[in-house]
Amino acid sequence: MSILPQREGRGYSLGYSGGGPSALATYLTQLADSDGQNTATGASYEQAHPAILAWTQSGAADRGTNELSLNDLQAMMAI
Repeated sequence: MSILPQREGRGYSLGYSGGGPSALATYLTQLADSDGQNTATGASYEQAHPAILAWTQSGAADRGTNELSLNDLQAMMAI
């Protein structure tokens, strides 16, 4: 069982501009939008917030040196 379920099994990852970071950014955007409550699987990558997508594609995310809280995610979306 995964805490980050996906309908189509695209996979989540960090640090490059492919589908994995886009899938993670989409999930994190949904999480922030729902105030940490409900999230759906299989959402379109276009639903990812640009600031969150930039973070999932960044070197900081890839190195694991940056952890974000729900408040951090919501602040990123407010900019």
